[in-house]
Amino acid sequence: MAEKLLDLGVKVWEVFFLIQVGRGTALLELAPDENEDVARFLYDVSSYGLLVRTVEAPFFRRVAANLKEPNAAGPQILPVGDLYRQLSDDLRCRLGESPGPAKVPSVATRDGKGIVFVAHNGDVYPSGFLPVSLGNIKSAELPDIYRSHPLLHSIREASFSGRCGVCGYRD
Repeated sequence: MAEKLLDLGVKVWEVFFLIQVGRGTALLELAPDENEDVARFLYDVSSYGLLVRTVEAPFFRRVAANLKEPNAAGPQILPVGDLYRQLSDDLRCRLGESPGPAKVPSVATRDGKGIVFVAHNGDVYPSGFLPVSLGNIKSAELPDIYRSHPLLHSIREASFSGRCGVCGYRD
């Protein structure tokens, strides 16, 4: 896929990690170690000149941060698995050795922080998976909803509870 994207002159590859909800309940879910392998592979892909962004994969930021600064404090990435080796070998076979350092976005975006979901009827939600309406673009401007809705303010503050509240990657 990376080879095809580069051949087409694509600059940004946005990879959506599908979630088993709604119409996606029949999808096969990747195991945690496979998610880690795919995230590590996507980090490698970014060294070939493609900016890689992920959707519904907050762990990608952790993997990228740990690969960029392996001795930094924080949870370490898992050892590479068979899936990573297979993907990585195929990448190098098709594109050769990496021409430069990996480039991943430094700005953290996530549902409610840089991203909102607008439904077909104009209703605005913090996420396609969080059915809490914030308003409707037929009666309010999207920038106004994004900037002023209290729930979005709360999400952007990243004041979460439990283990999410102490995670270094919550922002």
